[in-house]
Amino acid sequence: ACRGGTKTPYFWGDDASKAGDYGWFIDNSDNTTQPCGKKQANPYGLYDIVGNVAEWCAKDSKDAQDVARGGAFTEPVTKMRSNARMVCNAEWNELDPQNPKSIWWLASADFVGFRVVRDLGDARTAEKAK
Repeated sequence: ACRGGTKTPYFWGDDASKAGDYGWFIDNSDNTTQPCGKKQANPYGLYDIVGNVAEWCAKDSKDAQDVARGGAFTEPVTKMRSNARMVCNAEWNELDPQNPKSIWWLASADFVGFRVVRDLGDARTAEKAK
């Protein structure tokens, strides 16, 4: 969903200098999350798909690892690349801002979120059939 069907390093192309038009990162975020919809959408019409908060992505197979993708307001523009990701491993757990550490710390991680995206193709077909 993030790439919006593109094959370039960023969904808007190869030019990292345009990142401020599409997402919030360390150079433009004022070190905090920003309201959604203030930047341009990706080709699929999704807003805030890079930067602001990294997107929690559940693994798609039993052998895969959970990852957070898309960069966050605390990170440089290079973390907004389509292939950038934080793997949820032992080093990930060290980022826990709480003391003592918690196994469910993501609840308070202000730099990670999630998005529910659904293809409306089937829903539209079902609605027309009514």
